[in-house]
Order: sequence, then structure tokens, then C-alpha cells
Amino acid sequence: MSWAPRSPFDKAAGLMWLPRLIDKGRRKLQGDELLGDYMFGDHDYLDGFLLRFLELNDAVILEILRAEPDDDRAATAIVARSGKSAEACSGWNKTFDRSQHLALLNLDRDEGRYSFGPLIDPLWTAAQGVFLPVFRFIYDRNRSAT
Repeated sequence: MSWAPRSPFDKAAGLMWLPRLIDKGRRKLQGDELLGDYMFGDHDYLDGFLLRFLELNDAVILEILRAEPDDDRAATAIVARSGKSAEACSGWNKTFDRSQHLALLNLDRDEGRYSFGPLIDPLWTAAQGVFLPVFRFIYDRNRSAT
């Protein structure tokens, strides 16, 4: 893998997933289809969780990223635009992590930041061989709709 966004567990402006969204948005702004197997924004399943919470769309995220080259300040501007409080962000983090924890761990595993361990990794890889083609079909169908 030549490029990967930050870990889904990383936080910016109090929100997990936001650094990852920013990374993908910056790549998108480069006019760079080097997102590879990654989707961005409204058409990405997990980005969608954060965007719905923020009540923003990917066009607004890109607008903020164009105006603010510093990631930390961009993250602060994104949360400010949403009007979400620190308490609301903290609550969202807990809900998102609880509901998507295994998917987030799997992203970190696939991107080389995490291992389930020597006994589980081979089983997990085998299971993905069964389920991944179905998910890949859905992903490709959604991606072609963008």
C-alpha cells in the first residue's frame, strides 16, 4: 500500500476519524485519484457516520480544507462549523467506537498499524476471503455511482 490515511482512532478537535477524513479530503483536493481503494466523504460508509453527526457534507469539508492548510486548524474549523460541543463530540466518539470497533481495528490491521495476533490473523484473513468479495461488490457499485 503506497498511501494510507491516519488511523481511524486518531483524534482532531476532539473527534476520532476526523484526521482520516482530512487526509482523504486533502488527497481529493490534489485532484489526485491516488485515493486508491479509499472513498471520500458522502459516498464512504464510515465517513458518512461522522458527516451525519457533524451535519455537514463532503463539499463543506473540502471548502474548509481549501481555506485552511493546517490540519489542526482545519479540524477546529470543521467542528466549529458544525456547532457541536466537546461533550457531543465525546459522546459521538464512544458511540462510533462501540458500534464500529472491529471495522476500525481491521482498517488499522490492513494498513499495518495493528495485529490481531499470530493465531487470529490467519483466521481473520481466511474469513475476509469469504466475506470480502461481497463487500467489494457493494463498494465497487457505490464507488461507480459517485
